[in-house]
Amino acid sequence: MKHFLIFVISILCINKFHKCSEEANNIDLGVPTKPNRSKPLWNETDVDRLREHLLTGYDKFTNPKNSDNINATVTKVILYIHLRYLQTYERNSTVIISSRLNLQWRDAKLEWDTDDYNGIKQVRMLEHQVWLPEVILHNKVPGSDTTTTHHDNSVVYVKNFGTIKWAALLRSKVLCEFDLYRWPFDTQQCYLKFVSRIHSKKQMQLNLDFNTKRKHLYDIISNWKVEMIGKVYNKSYICCPNQFSTVEFEVTLIRKWSLYVTVVVVPIIVVIGLILMQCCLPCNSKQRIILNCCTVLIVVMLLSYFMPEVPAMGNSTPWIIIFYITCLYMVSISMAVSISVLLILKNEQKQPLPGIIREQLRGKLGKLLFLEKHVLEFYTSIQQHTEEVNDDYSPEHEGNAMIKSNSKGLIQQEWEIFAIAIDRAVVLIYSVIFFVLILCYII
Repeated sequence: MKHFLIFVISILCINKFHKCSEEANNIDLGVPTKPNRSKPLWNETDVDRLREHLLTGYDKFTNPKNSDNINATVTKVILYIHLRYLQTYERNSTVIISSRLNLQWRDAKLEWDTDDYNGIKQVRMLEHQVWLPEVILHNKVPGSDTTTTHHDNSVVYVKNFGTIKWAALLRSKVLCEFDLYRWPFDTQQCYLKFVSRIHSKKQMQLNLDFNTKRKHLYDIISNWKVEMIGKVYNKSYICCPNQFSTVEFEVTLIRKWSLYVTVVVVPIIVVIGLILMQCCLPCNSKQRIILNCCTVLIVVMLLSYFMPEVPAMGNSTPWIIIFYITCLYMVSISMAVSISVLLILKNEQKQPLPGIIREQLRGKLGKLLFLEKHVLEFYTSIQQHTEEVNDDYSPEHEGNAMIKSNSKGLIQQEWEIFAIAIDRAVVLIYSVIFFVLILCYII
């Protein structure tokens, strides 16, 4: 009798263990266990009965059908993305985006009659309880940490006619090719490509929400104004022979240039003014060299600031870097010219200007450089000197030394006109260079 009781107790324990194991397996597979109706739940609601009705026998690993048609094997998924945050890293050619990915599809197995459940038209379920479309961001940075569409506490909203809506969070680093030539008044083009990693176009078809088929402006906390428009196409990838439905969003980034006016525009105006201003000083002024040294120091400091801030991308060197490097060359040439002119004027010149240069200063070049007044004064002095020579010269006259001195003064005056011509030619050439630089930026 004792052995018989032990045998019966063992059979009961084995049966109980078998039932517990079966319930645990059902929970792991996402199949809800059917509650024991002999003991009704005291707080069971219409929503509880509806969830039980929908999930009993539901297979979340099978692609849902859009209708009751048996031949309808393609699941149509509507995709829409809403940007929340965007940060660019021009040096690494990457963009970090934080967004909400909205997906919508229809599952005929999750339909119900509202009259049977007290008029309930929508119910919430956890994401692991239903089928979810596998959609990935194809052009993300390889190896980067990406918060994918799955997370533990997200829910899906199921409508009574089988429509499912799911809003998933997405944070990722995306590759983007930057062209910083027009920085900071630049516009960049980036792309977000979403594709299913396991479902071909014969199994799942991605579509766009109506609002994303036209350009949409996003007002987000960023240094950019963001415009985005999407398109859908089918594409084959190296990994697989089948074509996959792909949604591509063209993201247009327009930099908010008003933030950079004081940092970019004002220094450019100051540098141009300093370079042209030094030519307004007297030719024999040592302050010109001091001003050139200060300008060189300012340009080097600005280059040191902007080169890490605006890196060269590929074959495109930012215009602002080209501008300051050109200014550095111009200031160096101006300093060499100023030193040369200072030496010419400091040392007494015994030989007059070559005839070719003198003729050019009297001709069109002199008019172009506004030297007519200086040339006229010079030739008036020559005429007066000639008259004095004719009236006062005699072999015994003691004023011959003074006449020679006047001749040397005329030669020196002629070289001073030449120095003024060099200064004004430099101003003219530099003005043309600045005009060409600005024109290249605009075009």
